Amino acid sequence: MDNLAESTYFTNFLASKVESILSVALLLIVLITVSSIYLATSFNFTQSQLFQLNKLILVVATFLLSEDVFEHYLAFRRLANESGVIYREASTLASKKNLKPEEALQKCEEYTTLLASSPPLPFLLYRYFRDALDKAYKGK
Repeated sequence: MDNLAESTYFTNFLASKVESILSVALLLIVLITVSSIYLATSFNFTQSQLFQLNKLILVVATFLLSEDVFEHYLAFRRLANESGVIYREASTLASKKNLKPEEALQKCEEYTTLLASSPPLPFLLYRYFRDALDKAYKGK
């Protein structure tokens, strides 16, 4: 159970980081789009400048739709929330005196299913936070 608790702790932290990064990216995309539309309607641009501005708006909208940024944001948010729940439950089960093997296997299966239904966590993010996460987990 300790391995499961540690793994879900790491997953919860990393998924929350990815969620934060994607929320900033979504915010920037929305701000660029809205400001571009505002610029297009507020100022007297020439025909070629409006054409360039429209291309910028289309590129941003295409990126938003084709890269599934919002879908990934929701998937990582779900992963962070559910791994946090599994972490708390696994920590509770680990401190239990008479732990039944079925309970441990059920939590492992829930976590495995969660990981299988979620996008993979970026390895570079894990490598960057690995030591700090290890210290934070051992300090709990």
